[in-house]
Amino acid sequence: MRTIPAGLLTHYQGQVQTIAFCTQLTLSTRQPRVVNITKTNPAIVTTLSPHFYREGMNVKFTGIERMTQINDQYAAILSVISPKQVSINIDATAFSDYAAGSNFGTMRRVLGFTEFEKNLIIDGVTYWARTGSKPSAMDLSSDLSFSTRDLHALLNSEEITAIDIERGLYSGAEYETFEINYLNIAAGKHVLEYGRLGDITYGDITFVAEGHGLLSMLAQNGGPITSVTCRAQFGNRIKDIFNERFGCKIRLNPYTWQPTKSYTAVEPFDAARGDIVKPSIYNGRYFKCTAAGVSGPAEPTWSTAIGSTTADGGVIWTAIDALTKEGTVTGSPQRDIVQDKNRTEIEGRFTFGLFTFTDGRNGGFSTEVKKYSRTQYPIILVDVANKYFYVTGDKVQFFTIGDAFPVSGSPANDGTYTVTAVIYEPGPNRTRITVAEAIPSSSAGGVITWRPGAIVLRDTPLYPVDLGDPYLIEVGCDHRFDTCKTFDNVYNFRGEPWIPGVHQQFMFPNAPK
Repeated sequence: MRTIPAGLLTHYQGQVQTIAFCTQLTLSTRQPRVVNITKTNPAIVTTLSPHFYREGMNVKFTGIERMTQINDQYAAILSVISPKQVSINIDATAFSDYAAGSNFGTMRRVLGFTEFEKNLIIDGVTYWARTGSKPSAMDLSSDLSFSTRDLHALLNSEEITAIDIERGLYSGAEYETFEINYLNIAAGKHVLEYGRLGDITYGDITFVAEGHGLLSMLAQNGGPITSVTCRAQFGNRIKDIFNERFGCKIRLNPYTWQPTKSYTAVEPFDAARGDIVKPSIYNGRYFKCTAAGVSGPAEPTWSTAIGSTTADGGVIWTAIDALTKEGTVTGSPQRDIVQDKNRTEIEGRFTFGLFTFTDGRNGGFSTEVKKYSRTQYPIILVDVANKYFYVTGDKVQFFTIGDAFPVSGSPANDGTYTVTAVIYEPGPNRTRITVAEAIPSSSAGGVITWRPGAIVLRDTPLYPVDLGDPYLIEVGCDHRFDTCKTFDNVYNFRGEPWIPGVHQQFMFPNAPK
């Protein structure tokens, strides 16, 4: 229920009213993820991708782990130290330590607009008069019909830009509209509505954003629905909105290893049990604790072969493949397709995962991976005596000595082969790949499935993708029970895979299964 502060209510009842209408926007789309916050005054924030913030901008923190005192606090940017680092007007010296290695919390930009003739500062947020805001009439009712409002404001080179609208930064932004006595801000504010922005249109000098009040959420499912597939969103950064005990709990990005810390051993079938860490320097591996104990005073030299172990004080770590990988763009045949010649993960490994550019023109852009696949090279010739496979064209850059690639669909040569040499023959325009293993048949046919990996993005980046752009990519999940078993996480599967389908209703007695 909305309430009016007593001081403001008294002012409403007076003969002269000095009321200003204000709107606050808190962006939620493509906001920079935080990788560190220092315990200093002022605090220094480091982000995963370029933040695009300027001095004086307002921000709000959400989802910060361990240093939870900073969550939901408003701050102003004091200085821009680098494209990925800012100082803010918050004293964090008494806060808890930031969770080393965490990057799921966000620093969300906050914008304030007012129709008043001067800027107002309310709860540390500046409400700009020069940007201008003009609300439409609010459609409110006492029943359960939806409330709507349009917000009109000026495009401004500093606060609101057409390019930010094109980037989708305002899509789904949270808004709050309220009235306040501009001569006595301490009397409190009268909140008129909360909600999220819907459709946004803009012209040469103005933009119009459609607001949807909280009642519009009633049009969405309000609780879990029976499903053959898992209802949980993949990964530990998402908490179940109905009961946080029932999330996925897969650690897509575990904390960084810490010295002299007590670690517990992982348990089968439940991703939430036991400890998994990542090294301070990325090496493409995570390490799960398989023998509990206290870690040593210095980070160990990690054994990176999958399944190998590393002794660390009283702890034994076992190497597993990282679920979040770093990469660099080596090709982009079209804007929504990214290629990386160093990707060797199996077909579909990253399908439905999250892709994020961490620098470059598209820095901070995140989207779901529509499809991840590897390139297939048809085998045109086989030399059994010399252990040669031949493929068309110059493919030397995609094969390295020691690579173990699969052959499939051949008459008799399916299997995995290890590269010992690779040479391009310009005359016949073919690449000769020498392998260590014996090749059973001289019959050509089948394909080599190997580099480069092709990543098809669900959403198209605003700018063309540049070669050399760095990115992060998370493994994906299709929410099937069999897939959950590959992550050793069946205790957290949130579905009902054995519920009989509709076809069972139409089967006659004793029908064959």
